[in-house]
Amino acid sequence: MGGVIVAGETPRLVDFALNPAVLVPAAPFRLRLSLTGAAPSSAFAVAGALEESFFLIPIQFLSGAGAHQVETEVIAPLATGWHDLNLVLDVDRAAAEETLKVFVDYPRTTQGRLRIEPYSNYNPDGGSADLSWDGDTLRILGEAKLGVMSYPLSEAHYDAVLAERDDVPRSELKPGALISLWTNEERRGLLFVRALESNDLVVDVFLYPSVEAQKRSLIP
Repeated sequence: MGGVIVAGETPRLVDFALNPAVLVPAAPFRLRLSLTGAAPSSAFAVAGALEESFFLIPIQFLSGAGAHQVETEVIAPLATGWHDLNLVLDVDRAAAEETLKVFVDYPRTTQGRLRIEPYSNYNPDGGSADLSWDGDTLRILGEAKLGVMSYPLSEAHYDAVLAERDDVPRSELKPGALISLWTNEERRGLLFVRALESNDLVVDVFLYPSVEAQKRSLIP
């Protein structure tokens, strides 16, 4: 119809934005919705739900306006990973349902690229040494644990960093492999294998903050 808005049509979602883009568990974030549609004569409401967080946004389009932006604060889930944020763009009509995919994770820091030479130990978090490499097997030291993740690095998140192994053999340390680590200080980390050069293991190291005590305090 060449951009002509039909009176009374249900609002449509044309864009959305999150701040921050990756949500922090159990923390507030800003959700901005860009809507388009006819300018109704009375207010309507957008409703949404993200796990245990619910919200209702009353909206009144400006006279003659065909587009509108609204913003609200929402609380992110405690669990990390992908979540569905469900919207109903016109509650009274129970119409125009939308599902947005949002990603929740604790911020992880990059520890840089590390070359682990044979018969050396490694400690990523300032505590006691967590790993030992002999050129053939990556082994834990103390109470640390290792795992081999099936996720790509871009999809990895805190709750998925599971580690129950005492060692990972060279055969599983191919370039692109993602190794999970629980340190002796109860921190979680990721080792992204870049290369095996002779007997040197080259990895990119990522480390999550120490949040276990905080997580336990937030569980009812």
